[in-house]
Amino acid sequence: MHIKKSVLVISLLMSVNLLSAQFKEVKAILNCYNAYTEAILNDRGADALKQVDTNTVNYYNQIAELVRTADSATVTNLSFLDELMVLLIRHRSTREEILSFTGSSLFIYAVDNGMVGKEQVQNNSIGTITIGGNVATAQLKVDGTATPFAFTFRKTGRKKWALDLSAVMKDSEAALETTIANLGMTKEDFIMQMLPLSNGQPVDAKIWHPVK
Repeated sequence: MHIKKSVLVISLLMSVNLLSAQFKEVKAILNCYNAYTEAILNDRGADALKQVDTNTVNYYNQIAELVRTADSATVTNLSFLDELMVLLIRHRSTREEILSFTGSSLFIYAVDNGMVGKEQVQNNSIGTITIGGNVATAQLKVDGTATPFAFTFRKTGRKKWALDLSAVMKDSEAALETTIANLGMTKEDFIMQMLPLSNGQPVDAKIWHPVK
């Protein structure tokens, strides 16, 4: 009898410890998301950078290279979001800025200049969080309503979780492409309308050419 009680107590203690550890991980993920959202809403690129993972930085590094080197044929064959990013950066940035961009500095620049849309985060929140090892997913909620999309977080240190924006970009891209198609527009038509709205400046044909 005493042995059975001891086993039960040990099992209960283990369950409590597991729940406590899980709670701490969920809290860390929520803290990461909230810090990222606050940074985006206040145009604080350096703070936002602290909350994203290496996949995100690598994505921006690839975009920075495309901004410098891609010709018009390459640009038009990019996915919608990649093409938008390349042309938007060429439209808004100076030659000196473009030639100096790294993945990290481009991400900071994009946030500081409002190129990472605030509307994408101000009405959003996260719902159910599912953790599997060093990867977690968190359901995206818009105005409190659950969506079929999810954020991906990756554990980058003992207590540090970071947001993988490259994962959610793929999901949002499909939704945007559907919206554009429903409007009867091509992605180029949509982008050409978006660019002047971003800074009030007309579009220069040079945005289709590599930056040297």
